[in-house]
Amino acid sequence: MYYHVVVWRKVCFILILLAGLSACSNWTGDGNAVSDKVDRMVIEIWSPMQSADADTLILDQVSVFNDNQRNIKVKLTLIEPASYTQVLAKARQDKQLPAVVSLDLTQLAVFVEAGLLAPLDKMMSQRLWQDLLPDVLEQGHIGTHVYAVPAVHKSDKKLLWGVLHEAEDKAATMAFVHYLLHPDQQRPAVKIGYTEAITYSAME
Repeated sequence: MYYHVVVWRKVCFILILLAGLSACSNWTGDGNAVSDKVDRMVIEIWSPMQSADADTLILDQVSVFNDNQRNIKVKLTLIEPASYTQVLAKARQDKQLPAVVSLDLTQLAVFVEAGLLAPLDKMMSQRLWQDLLPDVLEQGHIGTHVYAVPAVHKSDKKLLWGVLHEAEDKAATMAFVHYLLHPDQQRPAVKIGYTEAITYSAME
């Protein structure tokens, strides 16, 4: 989806494990609203700015998602790349982090070791799990769990999106992640030349 050499597509989401899973497990991102099944909340996301096209794409996708929900709203903050690492480090130290953050592979390991992220293995729907390419699952794999999934696949894996363990509503967060992983949301990124799609269905 976006960053550096377009890290947005390599960006991964790290979802949290919790009870509200049933509310989002069937979300496919095809326009189905899930707001009635989850608590009213705002999902705050931080990510570094990338190219103009990549930034526009993710902002448009967030807008479409928000328009289809009554209780869930995504608030995306794009931060200058030069200061992003420092902003993230300070926020982590102060424990004042948003629900979702962009992380590189080194940061992902640090967040997992610090117990800030929870595995998403059982959070994904069976259909999504089966659609994801093995290389995509490997990117976010640490120990015996998968903590990250890129919204769009890129071979030079650099960025992942991480969801904090304390995220307020896991069902709502997972719904947004499923939405971004859906082929209909990946095709625009592929069209502008950022990456190849990460699900088998998206490549058809």
